[in-house]
Amino acid sequence: MKTAYYPNPTESRRLVRGIRMWQPTMVCGTPTFISAICKAAGDDRLESVDKVVVGAEKAADELFDTVADVFGATLQEGYGITECSPVLTLTARRGPRVGVGRPVGDVAVAIVDPETHEPMALTERGLILVRGSNVFAGYLGRESSDAFSMVGGERFYITGDLGFLDADGNLSLSGRLKRFVKVGGEMLSLPAMEEAIKATHPDDEEGMSQAAVVSYETDGERPRIAAFTVFEAGTSEINALLKAAGFGNIARVQHAVQVPEIPLLGTGKTDYRSLQDQLRALVEAEQPVA
Repeated sequence: MKTAYYPNPTESRRLVRGIRMWQPTMVCGTPTFISAICKAAGDDRLESVDKVVVGAEKAADELFDTVADVFGATLQEGYGITECSPVLTLTARRGPRVGVGRPVGDVAVAIVDPETHEPMALTERGLILVRGSNVFAGYLGRESSDAFSMVGGERFYITGDLGFLDADGNLSLSGRLKRFVKVGGEMLSLPAMEEAIKATHPDDEEGMSQAAVVSYETDGERPRIAAFTVFEAGTSEINALLKAAGFGNIARVQHAVQVPEIPLLGTGKTDYRSLQDQLRALVEAEQPVA
């Protein structure tokens, strides 16, 4: 039987340039990194792998097929947070894949109203709260009461993510609460706007994103929304794409900025904070100097 850390010597050792090497049976990483590994791997380097686990960003459907073809392995997608050690849910190794899977171990998931923290019904989108033995007790050196909420007499960690549960306990993610903005009394999903733009301008051959959408809010002002794109497009073109995708009039950008590339974090995820800083600078530059 193969294991992740101590492979069976008869199955997972080989000589490489005269050196006896251990071969992995499980590989974990972000979808971006796993995709790159699949492209870079050659010969029989991955023949020992039978399980791949990804997280930190959404895995494309194509990656599941690629892992099966290149690794000959099963891909499982997980959802987790650093404060939760970090895995919370994981898709089934066999059977249908639904969202990011069911809670692992003794993890419990609650979906509540983002403002009142009242429990919501199954399939209704809300704020994701979690509890379990892997959830941290609080931040060192500072008050952590705002990181937790009491639901049904139990203390839950506030993830800051939005999603919903189905009848079988599978969790589906809808995005970060911070990636939603209230416009005209309605909650507007920035990831949904971003995906609508990227539908007509998909990632390039290296998997690099072609667009990102961020917002900037100031007290008493309507939120400003910007689309950063690698391709050339004005606000009218971006808004036309959003309208064609079925968005209403509230889903409009006020800024369209062309950039050489969409900035990334070390994990391979979009660096939204950097883009928000750029948008804030644009908005502040418009303000008259007193």
